[in-house]
Amino acid sequence: MGHFASETVIKDDVTTSNDILSQVDEVMSFVMKHINKEIIISGQPENTEHWQYPLEGIREIVLNMIIHRDYTSPADSIVKVFSDHILFYNPGNLPNNITIGQLLSNTYVSTPRNRQIAKITKEMGWIEKYGTGIKRVLDIFRDYGLLQPRFELIPGGFAVTVFSEIGQNGKQKTDLKTDLKTNLKTNLKTDNIDGKIISLITENKHITILEIANNINLSVSGTKLRINRLRNNGSIARVGSAKGGHWEIS
Repeated sequence: MGHFASETVIKDDVTTSNDILSQVDEVMSFVMKHINKEIIISGQPENTEHWQYPLEGIREIVLNMIIHRDYTSPADSIVKVFSDHILFYNPGNLPNNITIGQLLSNTYVSTPRNRQIAKITKEMGWIEKYGTGIKRVLDIFRDYGLLQPRFELIPGGFAVTVFSEIGQNGKQKTDLKTDLKTNLKTNLKTDNIDGKIISLITENKHITILEIANNINLSVSGTKLRINRLRNNGSIARVGSAKGGHWEIS
């Protein structure tokens, strides 16, 4: 595991050869140490912690690395943390000639490379069922408002790259304009979920977060993250208390 200032400058690195269950926590601790976290003052009894990446999605990727790694390979599994993206590399290609397209569309039959590891992690409740990990990762990053992770076959193994909202030189990874007004207009066109939230608030300024979540088919936590992002970029505002107040479109 490495924390990189650039492709050639390493700020921190750790090697672990612990048991595979402990490695999940070790990798997560390393990633959390080197990514950003902000505290969002929401006006609610408890403030919201917003990490640069969804920790649930990162953990799902790490679990997939451990479960599907080719343990006959002498190569290491690698995690590279950069300022605007994280690269996860695992020895071993996709089994049974599964393509990247089939992986992303979830049109394949899951065949765990390491059946005993998969069986143990499933019994522990770490995975729901075989073959759902990639779909969960895609859904989690979509709900978090980030780009879809990149999945690719590279010589000797498989790599996943996740991207944060802000790319190199401060430019949006989503190719949105940096100007706030243009950013908002473009975002509402390209992001149907945010657009639905704006429409629901326009129709009913007293709508609750739970009602919004039910309408857009997102979890309450995912809806809160979306709403906080819209509040932070000035799209919407909360007037008054959490119970007796109302929403306004800026």
